[in-house]
Amino acid sequence: MDKTHLVELLLDCPSMKDAETRKTIMSQLPPHIHDVIEISRHPKGQVLNIVNACMNFEEA
Repeated sequence: MDKTHLVELLLDCPSMKDAETRKTIMSQLPPHIHDVIEISRHPKGQVLNIVNACMNFEEA
């Protein structure tokens, strides 16, 4: 699955559409991943940043 498709699938999840819920989900990631996620005001940009950060770590 390509990254763009994954982001679109995640955006279809109600929990990823809401900014506050995304923050909660991000806070549950390990600190070394959470701390490198760039913040975006746009849902698609934020989800892409979450996916990119997770893909940089083998255990994610």
